[in-house]
Amino acid sequence: PIITAPIVSTQWLADYLGSPGLVVLDATVLFSTDPRPSYLSGHEQYLVNGHIPGALFADVIAEFSDPDGSYPFTRPSAERFAAAAGTLGIDFKRFILIASAGRFIRFTIVAFFPQVVYEIWSLL
Repeated sequence: PIITAPIVSTQWLADYLGSPGLVVLDATVLFSTDPRPSYLSGHEQYLVNGHIPGALFADVIAEFSDPDGSYPFTRPSAERFAAAAGTLGIDFKRFILIASAGRFIRFTIVAFFPQVVYEIWSLL
């Protein structure tokens, strides 16, 4: 795939979906107010409502965040991040596309090289 910007269109996704070296992750996070404001994993929505064909679910709350962090979505250690990415088959030879059915801008469709994933994550 050819990426000229960090944000890609749905047309780009349609053109390159299924390409070798492209990993599509669904990183949906939902906001709940029942019984108090909180964030929920979008994994159930991923399973029940569907997702981009071939997309893997990346659990931003449980796997790609520091569980001991003071705030939701605290950046994980490099080791934790690498372990979570490795579980999904992400390596430094693939393009990553992150998509979200949620409403959070930081989890919208963003494509980037895995070498910079951890650094980009630290800026969010």
